[in-house]
Amino acid sequence: MKKIIGISMNRQQGQNPKNFLDHSYVKAVLAAGGAPLLIPNIGEAYAQEYIKNIHGLILTGGSDVTPFYYNENPHGASGPFCRPRDVMERALYREAIKAGIPVLGICRGMQVIASFEGGSLIQDIPTQYETDMIHVLPGAPYATEHFAKAVEGTLLSSILGAEERIINSIHHQAVRELPKGFTASMYARDGMIEAMENKEAGVLALQFHPERLHADETDYLKLFQWLVKEAK
Repeated sequence: MKKIIGISMNRQQGQNPKNFLDHSYVKAVLAAGGAPLLIPNIGEAYAQEYIKNIHGLILTGGSDVTPFYYNENPHGASGPFCRPRDVMERALYREAIKAGIPVLGICRGMQVIASFEGGSLIQDIPTQYETDMIHVLPGAPYATEHFAKAVEGTLLSSILGAEERIINSIHHQAVRELPKGFTASMYARDGMIEAMENKEAGVLALQFHPERLHADETDYLKLFQWLVKEAK
């Protein structure tokens, strides 16, 4: 039987809200041997039922996390926010940890985990972090690339290796303060945290987007294979 991997969906605000998801997440889970289950933003009351029916969870990229979750007011360059999504993903994450199923956070997903676990975020890298590196382009296609290196001895290094590699980068926010119990497992050359993990809890979070890389860079598929293998 295929292991079912829940994937949180993005939500477009407005008069007629829409749940949507980049299909690359689905393709990555399928390529890793899992069965994807898309989870819409329908309210925290449903989180427990979803977690009962999945074996692993992916928290995906998207809009900024509401800064109230890490005790800050919004910065002028942060947003847009989506409180319904924040509420749903917080409930999904908490239920997943309670159930002991593995969690993979990607981009916003890493920021979600940091925020909900007591960490904090850089709300806007260009104005709040001194660096000569570009972490997101100002216009389409937004993605850029830069070097990053996994920390030896971490879960991430056991999956991808500890050599320096090129990752894709599409974020104007990042983790500032690590949550208690988490370890930084990848850094960019400018010191930016590009991945964090809590190995004991089965949580791995990445600031980059491996779902967009797995087809061309086959070792990135190992991240989704790890999730499927650990799925319970």
